[in-house]
Amino acid sequence: MVNYHWTDVEEVTLCNLVKAQGKQWNNIQQIYFPQLTVNQIKFKFYYLQKKAEKKQDICDDIKEFIVNDDTLKRKSRHHLLNEIIQIFGNQ
Repeated sequence: MVNYHWTDVEEVTLCNLVKAQGKQWNNIQQIYFPQLTVNQIKFKFYYLQKKAEKKQDICDDIKEFIVNDDTLKRKSRHHLLNEIIQIFGNQ
């Protein structure tokens, strides 16, 4: 079974099993995925883990951009407010 197509349910099940039981690959394979090899299960888990890390990195990058953009907007507003105060203060 080289090209096994994992369903979304199987992927979630695998992640939950590893979270609950640890990396007991032989037990997970024998009880839940007997049609697959231990290596296929390990590979899938590590692939899903890496994919989740990439998503987290992307989310962190987006959050950082939003925070920086918002900070720049606040600085711009603050700068404009100071200019308005100076203009009206000089009159």
